[in-house]
Amino acid sequence: DSSDAFGGAISLSDSSLVVGAHQNDEGGVFDTGSAYLFTCQRSIRTLVSPHEEAAGRFGVSVVGVNDSTGDTIPDIFVGAY
Repeated sequence: DSSDAFGGAISLSDSSLVVGAHQNDEGGVFDTGSAYLFTCQRSIRTLVSPHEEAAGRFGVSVVGVNDSTGDTIPDIFVGAY
């Protein structure tokens, strides 16, 4: 949907791309937001807030980092209001 603000936040890290869509109406709730994870293997995962709320705007900021936890798996962080 053109009003989802897809691409309002973008982060590229190693082999993954994270794209925020902070105005997405997830589950019919206004502007809960979401983020999308794309990998080199062409897989796509939709990420939603574990605490969906109206105007929560999950995905307003995104960042991918190589490994912040020491488990050798790249990590992503998604911001919300």
